Amino acid sequence: MTPEPETPPEGTIDTQPIDEGDRIARWRAERAAVAEAEKKERLRTMASDREAQALSEATQRRAEADALLPDAAEIARTRARLLTRSKQHAATLFWQIALFVLLPTALMFGYLSLLAVPLYEAQSVVVVSKPGGKSDPQLGGFLGAIGGPANLNEAFMAQEYIRSQAMMDALEQDIGLTTTLSSDQLDPASRLRDISFLQISKHDLFGRFVESAINIQTGLITLYVRMPDPAMSITVSDAVLAKVTTQINSLSDDLFEQGIEQNRVAVQEARTALTRAQADLVKLQISTGEADPAAHIASILAIIQQLEAERQDLLSQAQSADVAGNATTYLSDKLKKLQDLLEIRIEEQRRLLVGGTGSGGTSLNSLLLDHELKVLEVKMAEEALTATRVALSKATDDAARGRSIFQIVVPPRSATYPSQPRVLISTLVTLLILLSLFSVVNLLLPQRPRSDPAA
Repeated sequence: MTPEPETPPEGTIDTQPIDEGDRIARWRAERAAVAEAEKKERLRTMASDREAQALSEATQRRAEADALLPDAAEIARTRARLLTRSKQHAATLFWQIALFVLLPTALMFGYLSLLAVPLYEAQSVVVVSKPGGKSDPQLGGFLGAIGGPANLNEAFMAQEYIRSQAMMDALEQDIGLTTTLSSDQLDPASRLRDISFLQISKHDLFGRFVESAINIQTGLITLYVRMPDPAMSITVSDAVLAKVTTQINSLSDDLFEQGIEQNRVAVQEARTALTRAQADLVKLQISTGEADPAAHIASILAIIQQLEAERQDLLSQAQSADVAGNATTYLSDKLKKLQDLLEIRIEEQRRLLVGGTGSGGTSLNSLLLDHELKVLEVKMAEEALTATRVALSKATDDAARGRSIFQIVVPPRSATYPSQPRVLISTLVTLLILLSLFSVVNLLLPQRPRSDPAA
């Protein structure tokens, strides 16, 4: 606080002059000091209020936290609930696994061990070979690009026939195989049957008993036959091999017989064409009376040449007589007449070449053209007949070298122990599949909230 300015005592007169500027300055300084003191007081009051408020809020939060924290009894009760819930979840999971995994696996194991009929497998190895070592047509696509044995075509044909409905029907007709595999000699799960709602036929299940595989590197076909009796598996294998042998040989014979038959037809047609061409040539010769127009024309040309030579000789004699001075009117007339006669004969012979003959009014050059055409047709027919005979001979040789031969490399033999069912492997696979499905279902299905027994 600034001191108040001294005032003169009453009854006295201040004789000192008052400086107005100094008084205003002192007043302003006093007011600034007062404002600064009030500001500091307010700041101290606000700081005190904030500290008090913060302390109050911390105290309140601590009280709330203390209220939320459980006590020892609550912790014990919660721990007991969690242990109970964990035991319930473990028990539920155990019973689910037992019901949906272990029980089906045990049923599968029991069925395979007690009810399933054992199947004995007979294996045999066969090959389709050719004496010529070639196969036509060659394979295309990927197998043709990488190359392979020459008998792959026939090997795939044999495999498709083994897997076909025709093979199953043939075995049923010969040995009653389908009836046997559909009877009670096999367990219910293994029998051949038609399942309409799944669109499964007996042929779809036939591959479990009769199966084949091809080694594309060697062309060997391995035949697998599984039957409830070892002797029966060998019998069925022999029947399958006999059917395949007959089918492959029949297809091979049909293929090459078609080629040979086509060449035979071509030979017969060529022979008929040659006979027709020869008949047309003989008919032309008889109708024209000219066996060889070329020889006739050659003889006429020879006569013309001879007459030309005689005419040239007469002309030379006349010129020689004129030069020697021995020419007379008689001799000249005689030579002239002889030359005219030769000219007439030459013209007659030339007309025979281009004019009509007495036999039919056809010129010799036309006869020669017709004759040469007929002769050419005969030669062409002879060449065609020769070519078709060569083709027939080659087709016959190719058929002999390319005929497929179905050979049994390893005869069918059956094992002394059954190949199916494989109890341990099938049970293990069933267990793994069911565990996988159970895990996937548990992951995908939403978890239901569990009730709290201690609540």
